[in-house]
Amino acid sequence: MDNTDKKIYNEEISSTSTEKEPMANDRGEPTASSNSSAKEFKSNIWVKDLREMMDADVYKKWICQAENCNIPVTITCSKCKMVRYCSDDCRQRDWFKKHAFECDELRNQIQTPT
Repeated sequence: MDNTDKKIYNEEISSTSTEKEPMANDRGEPTASSNSSAKEFKSNIWVKDLREMMDADVYKKWICQAENCNIPVTITCSKCKMVRYCSDDCRQRDWFKKHAFECDELRNQIQTPT
């Protein structure tokens, strides 16, 4: 789809929706006004760029490890230093679901090289 086709497509979408702004930019990415906040939009684009630059194993290290979350990390577990999260909410939710059961084992793996 060339830029002209994308522009026509975006105009058709915006004319059929209650929003009058295009729902995607010229590269086909959703705009901040397409049912998401600007912060989520920027985060999604950043995550997309990360996926394209990194292999799967490296990518996983920089994305929140809580279930159903794909936001870039900002917090590391203070005990094991191996699991990373995007927020305290994700950290706490993951702690009670699974990380509490694996944290000590991960910490021991770091301290005892094989």
